[in-house]
Amino acid sequence: MTIHSSLAKKGFGKSHRNVLKKFERVKRLQAAEGWTEETRILGMPKVKLIKIKKK
Repeated sequence: MTIHSSLAKKGFGKSHRNVLKKFERVKRLQAAEGWTEETRILGMPKVKLIKIKKK
């Protein structure tokens, strides 16, 4: 059963995520030059996410 469009929340599913998937972390590290082809997946450094609020 689906929810009527007038009752659905706007922007549902577009919440801020704290956890990135591995390929997303690799992309960010490549852009910041913190990743090379020789770097192992295990022990990969964490990537800080910044949430920007709109007013």
